[in-house]
Amino acid sequence: MISKIKSVTAGYIESGSFPFPLWAGYLTNVVVWILFVNTFNGFIEFVSGVLCLFCVYAGYIHKELKTKPMMGLSSFSASWLIWISAIDAIWMFSWAFGIEGLLGL
Repeated sequence: MISKIKSVTAGYIESGSFPFPLWAGYLTNVVVWILFVNTFNGFIEFVSGVLCLFCVYAGYIHKELKTKPMMGLSSFSASWLIWISAIDAIWMFSWAFGIEGLLGL
């Protein structure tokens, strides 16, 4: 499975394009937070965490492709998408698996 992911990733990098645009990663994070705040449903939080992990992957591909930041702003770069999505994924999984109760949140 990991070798398949590596070969697909290498294919995107070699081709110089990725079908998931950078702006879609940021939009996915916004939609995920809206769902999180409005539902507090464990399953939706888990799915949201998986989507955030995909955004980390998409950010990595765009970073390797040297995609220009969205709207020309450095705060919308591929590197920021990686960090924001990783933090969002950790947050979503912590709520989905009930870790926030252990932390007293």
